[in-house]
Parts: sequence; C-alpha cells; structure tokens
Amino acid sequence: MSVAYPERAFPPHSHPEFVIGVVIGGAETLQVGRQVSLAPSGTTLLLHPDEVHANSSIGPEPLRYRVMYVPRETMSAWLPETLTFPSPVSRAPSLFDAVLRSHRILDRPNDRLTQEAAFAALLDELAKGADLAERTSDGKTHCGVARVRDFIDECSAGDFSLDDLAALAGLSRFHFLRIFKQATGLTPVAYRNQRRVEAARRLLRGGLPIAEIALATGFADQSHLTRQFQRLVGTSPARYRQQ
Repeated sequence: MSVAYPERAFPPHSHPEFVIGVVIGGAETLQVGRQVSLAPSGTTLLLHPDEVHANSSIGPEPLRYRVMYVPRETMSAWLPETLTFPSPVSRAPSLFDAVLRSHRILDRPNDRLTQEAAFAALLDELAKGADLAERTSDGKTHCGVARVRDFIDECSAGDFSLDDLAALAGLSRFHFLRIFKQATGLTPVAYRNQRRVEAARRLLRGGLPIAEIALATGFADQSHLTRQFQRLVGTSPARYRQQ
C-alpha cells in the first residue's frame, strides 16, 4: 500500500503479517509496548506479526509512506530462521533504499522472476539487521487467555459476550479483562474488531460486494465496516481493494 495522511492517529492495534514500510514524507511517532520511537522521512518501519502498536502523524507535513504486509508463511518459505528485529524503527539508509526499491517493483505489473528477485534482495537486507532474540514480551500467556484468543480468531464474526469469554478463560470478568489486556495489549472488543477487519481485508481481495463482506465478518452494515476499517487500516475498503 501507498498512503498519505495530513493528520492521523491510530489506536493500539496489530497486524497478522510482518509490517515493512518506509516513511517518504512527514513524520510519525510509533509506540510499541513502552517504547516510543520517532520515525521521520527516510526511516524504515519494522513490526512483527501481532505486535501491538499505536502511531500518529506529527508536524505540518502530510505523513506519506509505502508499506507491505508479508504473511508469516511467506517469510518462513523464504527464510530458514525466524526473522526478528531489534527495533521497530531503523535509520539505516541501505535498508530504506532496499524496501523502497522492492516496493516500487512489487507495486506495478512485472514478471514473476523480477518480483521474486526484488523480494529476495529485500530479505537479504532485512536479515543483515535482524536479531536472534525476540523483542521484550510480557511473558507466558495465561492458558485461559490463549483459549479466548483462539476462539475469537475462529469466531470473530459471531455474537458473544464478555461473560462468555470470561467463562471460556475460567476467570472472573474483572480478572479476565486485566490479564487479556496484559497479554495482548488490546481489550477483548478491540481484539475482536481487529480480527473482523483482518477477515474483511482477506475477502476484499476477491469479488464479493463490500456490503456482503460486512455482514460475513460480523459488522452491522457496510458503514460499520467502513468506519472500523478506516480506523485501523487508514483507508476505506473500496480504496484498499483498488490498491
């Protein structure tokens, strides 16, 4: 995707894929856990799958960036080891150039060999700055929270209550809310909405009408989907489909 925002703030959220992007205009702040980083033009953004983050444009110039979302399966098919990054923002010019170059090639029609060569060159540059250890986490996830996450991942379009989720976790509502937020960085409703938006993203790659996608993913109607989609993805479902 290629995006531009004159003024925009995104709430805490995550993506199921690796997020690799370059800031080509303006600047933003990026918060991952307790770490807040400044990402001006010329920097590279690097996020692991499901890594909760919040970001906001800053300054008078519109924030412009190019970003790609790379599924875990694609990474594991190309790289023998797990790719991890020591920091969510890189200032290395060589990495910025590699991401921008590959994004430009992948963004337009090209033969498969050219695209694969561009992606391989990008991975080679990413691997140079990768770390063998994961960034700091909050520790082992409570087994009840893991059950709830799996349930929401599978049934995000369904109608379930906080009591249902707390019972599945085997915890009181208060205790469940507290440790779910600790483990995921999100409230249960934010986690559910995010999974619904992710499901909508996948369906938008096909030919289903947006109104049908909204109902299939648990939203009340197309307007409801559009509001949540813009809030988390930063563009409308129609624009996303075009890109």
